[in-house]
Amino acid sequence: MSKESNQFFTDLKDDLSAYVDTKLQLVRLSTYEKSARAVALIALGIILFFTLLFALLFIFLTLGYLLGEMIGSDALGFSIVALAYIILLGIQILLRNRIREWVEDLVVNELTKDDSDEEEQTDE
Repeated sequence: MSKESNQFFTDLKDDLSAYVDTKLQLVRLSTYEKSARAVALIALGIILFFTLLFALLFIFLTLGYLLGEMIGSDALGFSIVALAYIILLGIQILLRNRIREWVEDLVVNELTKDDSDEEEQTDE
């Protein structure tokens, strides 16, 4: 009986070690996946930011020339566009906390999306 109990505990130790190793691999892979998702989200944000930046730049350049032509002074047309930029900057400064919270929520929701999906599948 002593041999059987020693074998049982040896098998239990081996199974427990294998379980811990598998669990550590799962945590490591999950971390890799979340890191990759965060990097992809940041890269997408940067690409969208620069695309929007150039689009707005050309829109405001066009608007500056258009207003300058309508008013008869390019300088005044671009001054009006500069004023619009200053107003946009003021709005961003006033809403900076809401914008920051929105971005934080977006990132956290994206990084925890699969966790909630896995919990729902486990509950079923």
